[in-house]
Amino acid sequence: MAADWDTAVLLAELGVGHAVLPGLPRLALSPDGPVRAVPIPALSPITVGWAARQWNALSPLAAEFADLVAADQARFAADRAETPTGEDTR
Repeated sequence: MAADWDTAVLLAELGVGHAVLPGLPRLALSPDGPVRAVPIPALSPITVGWAARQWNALSPLAAEFADLVAADQARFAADRAETPTGEDTR
């Protein structure tokens, strides 16, 4: 059992075993690589978000980083909505 997605994928690439992961929005698998992604409809994709006790207490750099991530996720969601299969085309 791996504690994170990257390790799980790496172990599968090395032939150590199989990995069952939730739908990861940016899992980049090479089409020529040893690992394939097979959708499991019953396994819901994960969602992520931000939590802060006091958002205005974040440093300016942390707030800017959060804004950049939010903007990137919005672009990603828009790109994904335009793709008929919903697959990441990056």
